[in-house]
Amino acid sequence: DVINVDFGKVLLKTKEQRQVTITNKSLLPVSWKIPAIDLGDFAVEPNKGTLQPLQSTTITVSFEATSQSGTAKK
Repeated sequence: DVINVDFGKVLLKTKEQRQVTITNKSLLPVSWKIPAIDLGDFAVEPNKGTLQPLQSTTITVSFEATSQSGTAKK
């Protein structure tokens, strides 16, 4: 499944957080990890873990607007 996290409009120098639940739907344990790449203004906590069969966990995705992006429509 694909998860999209929408932060909407975020004011400069403010931080927004969203929580996402991930679930292991298999009958075997599974380890997961968010790759240690440059996430820019985003952060994920926790960024790795192991889920037992049918177990769920909640991760927090944070976005802090450090610069203005997008274009103004006239």
